[in-house]
Amino acid sequence: MSCGSSTAEPPPTSASLADLVSDAGYTGRVSSIAERIAAAADQAELHQLLRAGVAALGAERAAFVSFEKERSELSSCRFMLDCEPHWCQRYLEQGGPRIDAWIRYAARESEPVVASALNIVDPAQRAVAELAVEAGFVSALLVPAHSGENNPRVSLLCLGHSTAGYFEAEGLARLRVNARSLALEIHDWWLARIREQTLARSRITEEELDLLERFWLGQTSKRIGAELNLSRIAVNSRFQRLRAKLGVSSRKSAARLAADCGLIAR
Repeated sequence: MSCGSSTAEPPPTSASLADLVSDAGYTGRVSSIAERIAAAADQAELHQLLRAGVAALGAERAAFVSFEKERSELSSCRFMLDCEPHWCQRYLEQGGPRIDAWIRYAARESEPVVASALNIVDPAQRAVAELAVEAGFVSALLVPAHSGENNPRVSLLCLGHSTAGYFEAEGLARLRVNARSLALEIHDWWLARIREQTLARSRITEEELDLLERFWLGQTSKRIGAELNLSRIAVNSRFQRLRAKLGVSSRKSAARLAADCGLIAR
């Protein structure tokens, strides 16, 4: 599959990072791939673009994970791997997203950083990081992607190379800028897809989302009814239907679920 309009071939992956990023077509190749991500029809196409983007950046492999800041357990995560998958089971057995120091960094920071800059002292976290080294992430660049403080979902693009110190070398600054654009586009694609899936599964309408957002902002049934020209009884009835659709016991739980999925402002 063609992944960009640039006809220039990228330098060989055996080249140094400095040589790769200094190539005249480097940024253009990455940008042309990133620009196609929003239109990806499904996860398979997104995965192909991820692989193309990783190669264009000069990395050998990558792992992408999207998760919720307050809920890094497996149920909240979305994974895409462009690396050997065999280590994944061991990663999950050792605690995976729940204790991963790389994921914890992405949850609180937005700046890309080389993994070697993290001071990991907890033995369990060190064991998880060592699994990544076994999977070929001898040198790794961590690229967080955030949508702002009102959205709980965060993503992390981990770029890997089998050469020790590869990302710590000259050329890192330009790589960081281009890797960020790729990570953010993939992150935004996942946000849109999660929203679509939640809406399709629950059949929530835009009017119902507006109702939840008003409640989340602190409006009472009386005020909501006044602003929407509805009786208080009608407002309460709509909340009852919403609770049934979402399978929750209260309007507060319904609003929190919508906020956690990025359907309303948090």
